[in-house]
Amino acid sequence: MAAEKKSVGYRIAKLHRIYLAFVKAKIEYLDIQPGHLPLLVHLLDNEPPLTQEALAKLVFIDKSVAARGIAQLEKKGYLHRSPNPGDLRQNLVVPTPKALAIKDRLFSSLLETSERLLAPLSPEEQATALALLDKMLCSALDE
Repeated sequence: MAAEKKSVGYRIAKLHRIYLAFVKAKIEYLDIQPGHLPLLVHLLDNEPPLTQEALAKLVFIDKSVAARGIAQLEKKGYLHRSPNPGDLRQNLVVPTPKALAIKDRLFSSLLETSERLLAPLSPEEQATALALLDKMLCSALDE
């Protein structure tokens, strides 16, 4: 157990769980599960439409988990799926007007939560921490 507490994975996972708890409190009124946020945020922040499979890969979620999350977001009116005219075996996913209407407030909530976690650090430490995390992400993605 002591080794876990020293690992990068343990620290990142714990910080991520805390981040999600803070986010959940901020977006409760939207009725969106924090675990579904990567799907919605990616579509709002990029050029849709995307296939379900492509979206799952982009946010590093298993495609069956992504399909369930997309279905939940569709049921709540945030996403819309339609058959891909180029390949009818695939669904294309796009944000709905309801999702577009909450984009600014949602992104603001996410930014405020990030700022809350970074608050104990000086501006220089914040820049260093983010740069180091980016470096670790790029290295992990290259493997």
